[in-house]
Amino acid sequence: MEKAAKAKAKRERRHQLRTEDVDALPAAPAGQPPAEVLERLADLHRRFEAADISFDDYDEAKDALLRQLRVD
Repeated sequence: MEKAAKAKAKRERRHQLRTEDVDALPAAPAGQPPAEVLERLADLHRRFEAADISFDDYDEAKDALLRQLRVD
């Protein structure tokens, strides 16, 4: 039972850290050219390649940024 509680607390901490990391990324205003979002994606990729962030954090932040891109 204690293991399950520890695992749950760990998942919640990870989720909170990921949410804070994604929230720290400035949102691109709607209707703006995607250049800013693409630059943020490039920066995020550089941080991942440098092992500054985990794959899970990278993947969630990348998804959040990709949702900001508009495809017509």
